[in-house]
Amino acid sequence: MTDERIAQLRQGPDAWNQGDLDGVLELLEPDVGIHLSGAFPDLPTELAGHDGLRRFWQAMHDMWNPLEMQAGEIEPVGDLLLTAIHFQGTGRDGIQVERTFFFVWQFDEESGKVSAYSSHRDRESALEAIEAARETGGLPA
Repeated sequence: MTDERIAQLRQGPDAWNQGDLDGVLELLEPDVGIHLSGAFPDLPTELAGHDGLRRFWQAMHDMWNPLEMQAGEIEPVGDLLLTAIHFQGTGRDGIQVERTFFFVWQFDEESGKVSAYSSHRDRESALEAIEAARETGGLPA
């Protein structure tokens, strides 16, 4: 099952880079819980479901053109997966930015889709989120 989930996580950035929002949404539960790092001050840190991701998608595409991402190593940590995702984008003002964020992914056992995920500015805070998820029984939805 872990190999399938890792392959699934690799599909997400590929779909994003191809402009395939439906391809991204197919990987997520309709009520997915999304918790962002706060690195983008104009964006909320909590998003709910496919509608929340659609708004995030539009906001990111409004700010960055192009915006591409690439998944790095994906590491199983118990029932969760941890991955670094490298973002490259050019802002509306022409400034180019590169940044790596660390994501924690939780999956629905029945559907196999992502039920919640969180992004973090560094690996340490992602590992703290994993520890908190272990204590509470999962990522916040």
